[in-house]
Amino acid sequence: MDNKYFDSPKKMKKIAEKLRKRGIIADFNGQISYDKSQKGMELRLPRVFLLRHSYTDATENHEFMSDDSENSYLTPKGIDKIRKNLKDFCKENDVDEVVVCSDIPRVLETAKALQDVNPDVPFVYYTKYKGINNGGWEGQTKQTLTGDDFNAYIEREEKHNIFAKSSKGESWGQVLVNSAKLINILNKKHENKKVLLVSQGSVLRGIDILTRKNPEPWDGYDTKTLFNFAKNNPNDNYGTVSLVQDQVVENDGMIHGRFQTFHKGHFEEHFKRALSRVPRGHKLYVGITKPFVTDNGTSVGDDHRDSASSNPYTFEQRREMILQSVEMDPEVADRAKDIIVIPWPFNNKEELDKVIKAFFPDKSKVTQFMNIIPGDGWEEEKQKLMEQFGFKTVNLVNATRPRLTCATDVRGIKGNPKIYKPQLKYKKNITWRDLVPKGTAYVIDRIDENPNYIPQTYTCVDDFLQALPTLNSHAIASSTLARTPEEQENVDAASSYATVKEDKKKDLN
Repeated sequence: MDNKYFDSPKKMKKIAEKLRKRGIIADFNGQISYDKSQKGMELRLPRVFLLRHSYTDATENHEFMSDDSENSYLTPKGIDKIRKNLKDFCKENDVDEVVVCSDIPRVLETAKALQDVNPDVPFVYYTKYKGINNGGWEGQTKQTLTGDDFNAYIEREEKHNIFAKSSKGESWGQVLVNSAKLINILNKKHENKKVLLVSQGSVLRGIDILTRKNPEPWDGYDTKTLFNFAKNNPNDNYGTVSLVQDQVVENDGMIHGRFQTFHKGHFEEHFKRALSRVPRGHKLYVGITKPFVTDNGTSVGDDHRDSASSNPYTFEQRREMILQSVEMDPEVADRAKDIIVIPWPFNNKEELDKVIKAFFPDKSKVTQFMNIIPGDGWEEEKQKLMEQFGFKTVNLVNATRPRLTCATDVRGIKGNPKIYKPQLKYKKNITWRDLVPKGTAYVIDRIDENPNYIPQTYTCVDDFLQALPTLNSHAIASSTLARTPEEQENVDAASSYATVKEDKKKDLN
């Protein structure tokens, strides 16, 4: 076959090197396999759908098309299918954002048809993450391909050579590289969002391979229905949605920790990631461990958690940090009513049983979201205990990403920044305020000015439960000191953002 039907040796090497970093081994015959010593790529999004472009003249006539060939534009039938079938999709599936993965006409037209009926959802456009391009085969069918064109098709689609391509198109190897870049940008810019991707079907296959959805890369890939060649194709999925990933629970969720103090790592990597997986209308419980001065139990594998210097703040003060952080953050302020902060005396079984009976009569309807770093014996022990109690557990941690911060560093930097040596790496001249949410800084400032700010009022679970008739669990506790203008501006901005989101939902209903 002519060299124009394969990537150049230089490009092959470049593609193979990029895929190797993603745990995929590619040889120069274009065959790929998984590197068993590595994990697949991770999509750090709770829910991802893919909307494949709708009908074009090419799909109607069972032809090949390139990125911008005359037969690659949507037909009226294709536009109508999007508008009719996906009118309420984003609302019903609580989609946060629509991500459009390329700038080729049929994808842009599909996005436009979707936007016409879902105008309230943000649309974000990227131009480099394209799927297969069949340039050079425009207007032909599999049956009309001859010679090297037909051989290239067999090499690419039936022999799964990722370096084979049409004469003016792109290979599967390039699609996999594009898909890897797309996963990275989704994780970087859309983490914790429920996203609908608008793209080509080959992008979905690329994501499936990179995230190792199947035991082997090409499992389930059927050329009999490829390019919609089969008339009356039962697997026709043009203009329809496929579920790429679903990590959303259909019940209440819970996280727990000491939160001494409640820092950005807790907020961004634990709280927000858990909240994004709990549907609106369901609760996210936040359990505060070592809540009372009477809780003197020991922690497995880590004695520092029990020292007085490691526990400077009361249950009420930590509760306030969490709730103020929610109220001052525009991303989550609209879900303040879904947040319930409770004591979680993990080291005192008798007291913990009281909390579980009061709040979780059916533990099977609550998912415990854990942050388990490999090798952390205490977190692994907690997961086992949660499962013994009857809770489902989900681990949210991304072990390949550096931690944002740790509470020990926040306390150390705040206490004596000139002497303290942080455990983690930060930028120069880091301050404790850089490591905590605005709401936490607000509460700490009040405590520094008045040590009796939010005094300890509960000494045991019974005290807390007795206060429930008058305690609004999701409300912010009354503050004894006024906010600064900047702090009030943060709250007003978050509240305004939440109100706009709520008004849009009402308009849809």
